[in-house]
Amino acid sequence: MNSALGFWDLYKSSDSGKKVIETFDVIPVLEALEKKELTEGMLYNWLKDIFVFARSKAPELYPKSYKVNYTERFAAEVMAALNNIHGDLSMFDSEIPSRESFEKFVDSLYLSYTNKEGKEIVYVRQNKYREKSSYMQVISMALYFQSPFFLPMLLYGRFDIIQSSCARLGIVMPVLPHMSQYRDFLLYYYDLCKSIYDWRIEQELNEAEMCACLYDYAPRYNVASNKETELPNPTNIWFVGADKGDFKTIDNLEDPTPHIFLCNDRVLKGDIAVLYCRTPRKYIHSIWRANCDGIFNPFDNYTTRTFLVNGIRVPEITLDELHTHPYFKEKPYVRKNLQGIGRIEIPADDYDVLLDWIEQKGGDKSVLPKLYEGTWEDTFEIKLEHDVETQIVEKFLKDLGYEGKKIDWDTQVKYKKGRGQSEIPDYVVLPQGEELHIHSPLIIEVKKHMKTSKLRAENFSQAYSYARSIFAKYLAICDKVRFILYERNEEGCYDQSHPIFDEQWAKIYKDPATFAEIKKLIGKSVLAKKS
Repeated sequence: MNSALGFWDLYKSSDSGKKVIETFDVIPVLEALEKKELTEGMLYNWLKDIFVFARSKAPELYPKSYKVNYTERFAAEVMAALNNIHGDLSMFDSEIPSRESFEKFVDSLYLSYTNKEGKEIVYVRQNKYREKSSYMQVISMALYFQSPFFLPMLLYGRFDIIQSSCARLGIVMPVLPHMSQYRDFLLYYYDLCKSIYDWRIEQELNEAEMCACLYDYAPRYNVASNKETELPNPTNIWFVGADKGDFKTIDNLEDPTPHIFLCNDRVLKGDIAVLYCRTPRKYIHSIWRANCDGIFNPFDNYTTRTFLVNGIRVPEITLDELHTHPYFKEKPYVRKNLQGIGRIEIPADDYDVLLDWIEQKGGDKSVLPKLYEGTWEDTFEIKLEHDVETQIVEKFLKDLGYEGKKIDWDTQVKYKKGRGQSEIPDYVVLPQGEELHIHSPLIIEVKKHMKTSKLRAENFSQAYSYARSIFAKYLAICDKVRFILYERNEEGCYDQSHPIFDEQWAKIYKDPATFAEIKKLIGKSVLAKKS
């Protein structure tokens, strides 16, 4: 059994573990259906229990300030989907549905109901893949009821929890599709289910145990192993929008709980967020920091979210004031009344003017976050990925004590993977072994600029495959702005959501303490002893 399941038997026999597994157990429901004893109340209560559990794992997705009975709505929507899914259902004739059959199902799928006048009302349209992908929390629950191959995709805005659990368990996730290709998001769901299904069969778990493992058992490990680190210095500044239901939450600045908001997919951990309250307030309320990179969610209508922390209240600046301010009134985002506010980047000069305005209104701008002075890549001519490698990464390695290429590191290294296949990491540090059988304590994957959370996820996935294949203790991804380091856990995996070091090159080189921190982790004198 996988070492990640070392405490599984204890968990499974505990009262809390038994309760979670029982919550996801569909067998009693199916047996009642077969005996024609299944009532709407029994199915309704089973679905409500699942949602109550899911909500306890990510309460930030369902704020109490929103006057919505999420539990009742989830149960009702899944029941409606079970009764009203239209499409090619032939895939359920097979114990393991093929990807081709699922593709046909996806293309023909739509959801509807019949109103009192007997007219069919379609509420998830056949040709609207975004509607289908953003409704996956409901659709996947209906599919789970139909086949043990499928898994419910709960926590629609916290896909990072699933990513962390898979990393902890050693489940290799498929590569995420490109942004805005919503049909591919649906096919990605199949690929993800296939990866998880293969893993659970290997570990001899049933479908209810797999759900408990993914949503409860593995996250407990993640919480226990998370290392709290200071936020990296901000790279960008963004507008973030709060709705009426958020007001009660954001007004309570003493609450240290991170608050989840929609954001631009280029948000980086540590970035500055200027929070603007929409109707009926219509004013700038406070300034926050992003506690994580934008979380890319393939099964969410709004594909990227982040957590905001360390909010600082500022004097109110209304939309009307922005429209009449001599500097801001000509800004395109003001002229458009801050439409699409969650994706608006604020230029550094605009932010400086905003801070001065806050001070004029009686605020203390000295306590507000500021961009880190100086940008590391300004000292280089970075036009290509190769420039990042030769001008930044190789200088960095030498500063860490490594002598040079073919001595302490190598590039374009081929190694054995599967039946003779090989892949090529950008940098393999202190390589050992013979050709195609290389081991290394550190690999570094380089890109010119990882602008979005999607690009960072792709780079991580590529590096993940390399690192596991050559048993690297550390996996690093970087670009012209930033260096991120991950450490292999006891299962031989790397947790994308929890790097052990994450900082801008500017900070690494301008702050001796930060450089000393990374040198203690991967300096030559340290790694040489570990390799």
